[in-house]
Amino acid sequence: MDQVFICVENIGLRHGPADAMERFERGEEVDPSLIYFRTTPRFETAAESYLWLTRQLFAAEGVRRPDRVELALYQTM
Repeated sequence: MDQVFICVENIGLRHGPADAMERFERGEEVDPSLIYFRTTPRFETAAESYLWLTRQLFAAEGVRRPDRVELALYQTM
């Protein structure tokens, strides 16, 4: 396993129906299809082997679970 530092900044949008967002904010499980959650992650690192991350654009689709956030990242071409 590499032991490098990679800073990730996510800027995006998350919204949905008021009742779903209220449950979401309380930390309850919410059907991901009810919540629009998209982000554009930017990476910063000094590690030579990961500099390619800083030279690409990515988009991500997110799902927030009560105990974690899941992101599916897509590299734009």
